[in-house]
Amino acid sequence: MSTRIKIAASAAELDGLFRSRHQALVEEQGSHFPRADLRLLDRFDTFPSSKNVMASVAGEVVGGVRLCPHGQDCAMGGVFDFTSNLPQGAIAGSLSRFHLLEDHHDAGQRLGLSLLYMATFVASRSDFTHLLCCPEPRVSRLAQSIGFQQVAPRFTHEPTGQERVPMVQDLRQLQLPLLTMARAPGMLDAFDQVEWEFHKAGDTIIQAGSSGSAAFLVIDGEVIVSVDRGSPGGRKSFELATLGPGQIFGELALLTMRKRTANVVAATEVDLMVLERDVFRRELIRNPDRLPAVLEQLANRLADADDLLTR
Repeated sequence: MSTRIKIAASAAELDGLFRSRHQALVEEQGSHFPRADLRLLDRFDTFPSSKNVMASVAGEVVGGVRLCPHGQDCAMGGVFDFTSNLPQGAIAGSLSRFHLLEDHHDAGQRLGLSLLYMATFVASRSDFTHLLCCPEPRVSRLAQSIGFQQVAPRFTHEPTGQERVPMVQDLRQLQLPLLTMARAPGMLDAFDQVEWEFHKAGDTIIQAGSSGSAAFLVIDGEVIVSVDRGSPGGRKSFELATLGPGQIFGELALLTMRKRTANVVAATEVDLMVLERDVFRRELIRNPDRLPAVLEQLANRLADADDLLTR
């Protein structure tokens, strides 16, 4: 069962995120007033500059966090004044509305960390130099593990009665694996709208003969690539390669609607950066100057894959 972390973009994704936010913050935590439509949102969710990062498990939205330019987000503006904690000329973004459904708290550390990680990645690809947040103590521990620093003592937020921890992250100093790989020269570094997916050991990520619409970059862990050969009654699987951090698979799906030609299974717990076909094509149309370099890299990758398949 895969878990996908991405920016909520479609109407269905946003509706699912607002529903999960209401369920987590209103129905489970009781920290906000209920709404008749069971969706928790405000006018800041409608700002073009706001981005909601969502976590989905088997297609169901189970958590999220909102990224806004600092000063536009009422949830941050009315909680803590970060003015004295930012250097002159800083361009700050803020995180708020972090939530995770109780049914997924067993995986909460992984899911929560992934949400913060992706929000940090999205912020780092913008003009922001710093990222601000005032999470609850349990979430602050996750934030600290990816570079956030506490800048003032924790306090009680009067409207909700929750303890909050003021934190700042200097995006210019980050050396996280996802960010480092995203900045490295390669096929995926040219695209801003990528997603993150992770799997448990033994999960099938790609199955030969299935339809596919994405390429994958291994961030952490390893995957095994194999092909099935032989007659239907005596078909056997042959292992072609083990891929690790920095290696790409599934590239053919970016250019064609052909079925997948190989199986890919998670050998360990694995974190993947995902580039969908529609994003790939849209970005190349918007930025045609990228086309020659990206297609050359893609052709080289496909040639390598062909070598594996014909051994």
